[in-house]
Amino acid sequence: MHRLLLLSAGLLLTGCATLSKDECLQADWQTLGYADGVQGRSPARIDTYRQDCAKHQVVPDLALYQRGHRQGLQLFCRTSNGFEYGRSGQNYQGVCQGEAEADFLLGFDAGRRIFLLRQQAQQSERQLTQLDNDYQQLAEQIRDKEALMFGDAQTPEGRQQLYREISEHRQQQAALVRQRTQLELQLEGLQHQIIELEQAFSFY
Repeated sequence: MHRLLLLSAGLLLTGCATLSKDECLQADWQTLGYADGVQGRSPARIDTYRQDCAKHQVVPDLALYQRGHRQGLQLFCRTSNGFEYGRSGQNYQGVCQGEAEADFLLGFDAGRRIFLLRQQAQQSERQLTQLDNDYQQLAEQIRDKEALMFGDAQTPEGRQQLYREISEHRQQQAALVRQRTQLELQLEGLQHQIIELEQAFSFY
């Protein structure tokens, strides 16, 4: 339920980075404050609005903005939202206070851990892909050199050199297989940690 409320607020009240003349003249400062609060933006954002609207001789209503911002923070500063916020890799601007901040950070820290674990997992997956490519390249080199080694025009010395090179390639392949096994275990561990955290915070 909390996540649905936050999603709805985020879709309906996106807030603007800058305000045009019409927006300054027609602004509902409480709603704008709410939009910024529910998205975890700093209340100091009104300074930007003040600068925008000064060009059009409009002064934002600070009291209304702050009231709306406090109302928005009541939705933002929750454990479930902190979890989603951290998991998506967003940066917390320290807008929550007291117990509300403790609740938010409980989720945020766990979500942030998932975000970082996913980055590590993606890096491991890229490394696995690279290892597979390297293994395949070595396999192709082995096939090419085997064809040369058994060719009618090859000299005994050439065959010996190719044999040594093929043996070295096979050792390199074996090393890649060992690296791949270690990476697979590492990736499995990362995925297990992600699942555990997801399950631990699924009830918020």
